[in-house]
Amino acid sequence: MKPKTERQKRVMFLHKRLKPTYKNIYKWALNNCIKHFGYVAKDIATCLCCAEDFSVKKSMHVVRCPKCKRKLELVRTRKMKYDQLVYVGKMEQVEEYQVLRFYYIKVFFKKGEIPKCNMYCVFEDWISPDLDREFVARVFTVGFYYDKGIWTNDLELRNIDRRESILRYMDSIFYYDKGGIRGDLLQKGINFDFIRKLKNIDLIDVIQSSSASVAETFIKRKNTRFLKEFIKNPMEVKKNWRSIKIALKNNYTPLDIQVWFDYLENLRELNKDVLSPKYILPKNLILEHNKYMLKRYEKLEKEGMEGATINKTIAENVIYIDRLKKYFPLHFQNKNISIEPLKSIEEVKMEGNTLNHCVYVNGYYKKESRLLFSAKVNSKPTETIEFDLYTNTIIQQRGYGNCKSIYHQEIEKLFLNCIPQIQQITNL
Repeated sequence: MKPKTERQKRVMFLHKRLKPTYKNIYKWALNNCIKHFGYVAKDIATCLCCAEDFSVKKSMHVVRCPKCKRKLELVRTRKMKYDQLVYVGKMEQVEEYQVLRFYYIKVFFKKGEIPKCNMYCVFEDWISPDLDREFVARVFTVGFYYDKGIWTNDLELRNIDRRESILRYMDSIFYYDKGGIRGDLLQKGINFDFIRKLKNIDLIDVIQSSSASVAETFIKRKNTRFLKEFIKNPMEVKKNWRSIKIALKNNYTPLDIQVWFDYLENLRELNKDVLSPKYILPKNLILEHNKYMLKRYEKLEKEGMEGATINKTIAENVIYIDRLKKYFPLHFQNKNISIEPLKSIEEVKMEGNTLNHCVYVNGYYKKESRLLFSAKVNSKPTETIEFDLYTNTIIQQRGYGNCKSIYHQEIEKLFLNCIPQIQQITNL
């Protein structure tokens, strides 16, 4: 795309002046992002990072290489080769712009040889002081598998909408902890100490959300769990903001914030005080969540026998089907895993009962922008997926008792690969 506006022309002018920083980033990535293995044959281990041979005992599973001092996971195998792909983001200040450059780093290991690397910059985010953005990138062609793809062509201006679809296929993202950060972002708490704590959070989302006072509170406290939830689900965070402030005051951050939000909703429905530390800061969140979920379910079942409630449920079911019926033919299949939408409130209820979670009790079927899927393994419900139709992202993916199933990653990869099919229906 040729630059048309003055801002686009300036971005491309500054882009051409950027200097490559491959050597330092590769060295950092090799030490901090890449998994280190030692291949073992006949009690002789070979470090894949420095090619050093040394003897190990059969009982050893992890050892430190005597030469390069890296901690190695020992793998007993006859394999000779191994490769690993990561993406590394680097912050740079270029004139008035905050630039985030993403590097593709693929390391090729071969037993007895020094690793070789294929590395290049794949895209850049240019953010102005007023948070306007330009996107400079290569063309990304999706492969058959979720984590595979091909980068082609030169770095050029691209449509910003393409960024989200690209990020979906970038599995392992790390942030280099050196570079340049603009003064206004430093004042908001976005510094390298904070960036080191980021995991599975898009730094651009952090920068864009930093203008909100809620996000700024999380950033300055370096609370990445609440920040991640705010980026993904801002309305839920704002709804529970008073309870969150009490939690922060007491240094309480739940391991699973979405489960905590569901727990707070159950407390509200049962007329409990959601501003009381006695209720909202449980030591065992899952135990308390399940306890109040059961109480609310019993309340719903009791109310469900009344005529007015029956009529209300029938009306809600009609609304649910009418709103989402165009998605109901969707069916994703890979070997013994199948994923399809939940097509009625009764199906949502059965899903919640089977997997012992609160998809029905907490009324997830009432959320207008959400689509609920049931992922089955060998035709048995295994996980429930909540998908946001506006942002085209997975909000949550829950197995039995709100835990991940052993098929979690396989289900996620299959679903992510099929998101374009959902988008096509949305855009009709």
